[in-house]
Amino acid sequence: IFTWKLLNSTGNFFQTTRGTGRLFTIRETELLPIPFIYPDAELKVVAAGIDIPLPGTTGDPVALNLYRLRKNLFETNHVLASVFDVYSGETKACTIVITPGTVTRERYLLEFLNSYGAYERIEVTGIGSIEHKAADEETYFVYVEARERQSGTDTLKVESGYRSPEELGHLIDMLSSDDIKILGLDGRNIKVIATADNLTSAARATVPESIKLTLRFAESEHHHTDSLLDDDFGSPRIHTEQFTKEFN
Repeated sequence: IFTWKLLNSTGNFFQTTRGTGRLFTIRETELLPIPFIYPDAELKVVAAGIDIPLPGTTGDPVALNLYRLRKNLFETNHVLASVFDVYSGETKACTIVITPGTVTRERYLLEFLNSYGAYERIEVTGIGSIEHKAADEETYFVYVEARERQSGTDTLKVESGYRSPEELGHLIDMLSSDDIKILGLDGRNIKVIATADNLTSAARATVPESIKLTLRFAESEHHHTDSLLDDDFGSPRIHTEQFTKEFN
């Protein structure tokens, strides 16, 4: 795999599972630096007819930051490029196409460790629904009759959004990852376990397909105490700022 994929300067040498061919697409909302091993020929990127050299040392682990490259092109040449041809010496290695994100009311961004050991992002859309499931209740009567506080897990039901056959392969690679996080949910990045309700697809797909996904939160503890704000100290139901012998 190192000779055919990662060290092949005449082909797609990027550590991405978005496609094994010379052409792969990335949505604007899924942009992350793409890692690769610098080949034995000098690299350059051609976008909107502009040559951008990418100097480096053969064998070094580096990454292509398309977001910054695109921003720099827009600020200096007033061009919002979407097609990037990557050349290794005089040979075109591959073409990267940036596509617009899906227009939807709700979107969730997942970051995962792919099969090449690099982090990538994938966007899932649709109106997500969170289901809270408590653990099986078990009551113990040992010396003192009591009930154990129960914990539970949350699951989020979403749609993958319509995916082409190449994007479907990228989605399957995400489902097999052991490191998946949902980003920005309630201001946190939460580790999840992703499963597909049904991975059946047409043998010869002619139209993009959408798959229903279940994201089970890896955090099973949900007994949180709300944070105390300065305004809360005036409430008679909690402690005051000054300690007294009386419990308020």
